[in-house]
Amino acid sequence: DRLLRISYLVGIFKAHNILHGLPLADEWVRLPNANRIFAGDTPLEYMRRGGLPAMQTVRRLLDARRGGM
Repeated sequence: DRLLRISYLVGIFKAHNILHGLPLADEWVRLPNANRIFAGDTPLEYMRRGGLPAMQTVRRLLDARRGGM
């Protein structure tokens, strides 16, 4: 469980570094998000509430945005 959580978080951070660079990658999880998945909440709050399934959803969302690299 712990390693899976770490893997998701590292993947999320890596995807954002590729998509937007380090400054936004650091802030993105704490910014309100208009994407319907987050419903105006921050991605961090979404992941806190939803646990592993939510972390997996965020990781898949970002992987899809970067073309599945």
